[in-house]
Amino acid sequence: MRKCWNCGQPTNDEQSRVCSDEICQRAEKKSSNGEFRNKGLVKQHEKNREYNQRPEVKAKQREYQRKYNQRPEKKARQREYQREYRQRPEYKAKAREYEREYRQRPEVKERKREYQREYDRRPEVKAKQREYMREYAQRPEYKAKQREYAQRPEVKAKKREYARERYQRPENKAKAREYQREYQQRPEVKARKRERYQRNKKLREEE
Repeated sequence: MRKCWNCGQPTNDEQSRVCSDEICQRAEKKSSNGEFRNKGLVKQHEKNREYNQRPEVKAKQREYQRKYNQRPEKKARQREYQREYRQRPEYKAKAREYEREYRQRPEVKERKREYQREYDRRPEVKAKQREYMREYAQRPEYKAKQREYAQRPEVKAKKREYARERYQRPENKAKAREYQREYQQRPEVKARKRERYQRNKKLREEE
């Protein structure tokens, strides 16, 4: 004779684990559906959660995780996964979208402009830029493009207008007079003027 596992009363039913009592029959049904087993798992989960909240357990887990992440095989697996993950189309699309949005932020633009200003003021950068511009200006295609641009009527008109306006500035007029005065005092200029004067005088006498 077997005993009911729920109430402990004897039972003659060899096919069931409980007696004929209604309460025991409901208990057997719940056990068959897994409700009692699930309650046991919930209790175990609560117990594990309380255990994992202890400070010493958290410290021990952090220390283990730190040591685990330093293992060569773990680093190799992580690098391999990252390499494979970055090749996925959805990751590339997400990275491009984030980069586009990041570059539009005002603080990022200001930081980039500030860095560019500081970078352009470096002596080695200025020297490199001058060297590049000097080499670029000697290219035949650049010279041809400049000549073609200078022959445009609107460019010629703009240059004449700018030269006229620049010549009318008081400081440029004063500078021109000073240069002319200094130029006329040069010995080679005086010698050329005397030679031209003597040649013209001789021509007039021959007439």
